[in-house]
Amino acid sequence: MAETNWAIRGEYMESCNCDYLCPCVYTNPQGPVTYDNCTAVLVFRIDDGNFGPTRLDGCKFAFVLRSGKVMADGNWIFAVVVDETADPAQRAALAKLAGGEAGGTPGLIRTNLVSDFRGVEYTPIEFEMAGLTRRAAAPGVFAFEIDGVASRNRSGEPFFIDNTAHPANRRLSLARAKEMHVHGFGLDLDLAGQGNNGHFAPFAWSAKRLDLAALPRLAPRQLAAALPDRALATEAAHMLTIMAFVDGSLDEAKIERVLDYAVALGVDEPYIQEITEAAHGHVQVALADMTRRNLESITGRPWLQDDAMGWFLPYRGDHADPVLAARYRALGSLPAGTLGHAYWEQYRRNGYAFPGEATALNEAFATPHDCTHVLSGYDTTPRGELLVSTFTAAMHPSRPMEGHILPVIFSWHLGIKINDVAGSAVGALDPREFWHAWARGAAVSEDLFAPRWDFWGCVGESVAALRERYSIPPLAE
Repeated sequence: MAETNWAIRGEYMESCNCDYLCPCVYTNPQGPVTYDNCTAVLVFRIDDGNFGPTRLDGCKFAFVLRSGKVMADGNWIFAVVVDETADPAQRAALAKLAGGEAGGTPGLIRTNLVSDFRGVEYTPIEFEMAGLTRRAAAPGVFAFEIDGVASRNRSGEPFFIDNTAHPANRRLSLARAKEMHVHGFGLDLDLAGQGNNGHFAPFAWSAKRLDLAALPRLAPRQLAAALPDRALATEAAHMLTIMAFVDGSLDEAKIERVLDYAVALGVDEPYIQEITEAAHGHVQVALADMTRRNLESITGRPWLQDDAMGWFLPYRGDHADPVLAARYRALGSLPAGTLGHAYWEQYRRNGYAFPGEATALNEAFATPHDCTHVLSGYDTTPRGELLVSTFTAAMHPSRPMEGHILPVIFSWHLGIKINDVAGSAVGALDPREFWHAWARGAAVSEDLFAPRWDFWGCVGESVAALRERYSIPPLAE
């Protein structure tokens, strides 16, 4: 964590050697770059900012980097340029901040993506803005000029791309380069008249130490007043509910407190009734409702039957389907690395019965569930089962809390067996990875539990290609 509180905001511009539009941006950045690597320069002008007591208004810095074929894979060459016109205190602050030593966004980049840090150089940085044109230069290191791609609908404005994973801003102006030159830190690049990629946008970063003990405690009404947006109120109720179970116990006082907040937030979803029943000692009632809600989420229709196990285990007795089972077993003949082979290998390794065999789970659940294991990268340990269901809840947001999250918390963290299909364990909830799994699932572009998803149409495709197509974020971030 950063030892010094800092916050900066201002304007940024960049250019890279990728063709317009850079595939890193619209694949967040899981897709391959245009050429063998991406050489990029990102330049920042601080309009308002501080590093501890040191004011940084008017200061400039730049990142010079080169990635491999896929930016998200890391192994970047990375270097920093600091404007030498800054005073000594500002230069020292900017070197720490931009070099990643002070946390925040640069710290995340340095920690997670950089394998070859080539240091900090001090040289004057030019940063010019005129209409949709942006120009930046640091003598002897880099120079580029980009023009915003003008919108035909709104005069004087560029086209934008929104909801990106770019570190400067999620909303970027689109631009094309007139020229780009890099000659520093062992990198050499000269492009002119090729219209390669560019972007510009405002930016705002910070790294402030948070003293949790000093935070004021918000009463339910205060929290509700601070979260008038329905979506935020719903998310807050989700977080409060999950945190009530982190210590691995059914704590009536904690659950009652969650209920107080849920009432104030105006959240009255089925999972609230489930935790209410559990807090009052009616655990089996809560578990039965979780099973019903899980089936509603999977099937996409109200569940009005009593025999949930009959649905989960449809091949028992004389209902085995040897033709279906043979089709699944044949997936083992597909090339290694394909979805079908990975699915087969997971079943072989764990000793699972294939759909169609007498003891197997219904393929309507087992196939999307186990493909989610394969594509998300979560294993089949209790921890992995909890995380894959969390990933699923965000990917397939139908009854997410009552149908996916609470059942696995009760099963794999509290050690409460929910039904004859689900296992149970104690202590599998990893709070940090839980929220990571939730965020990863929310980023996915294809819902594997949706009726339109075609498993058999994908079995011959590589797992890597499907992860890229479905925009599945990497497991380690």
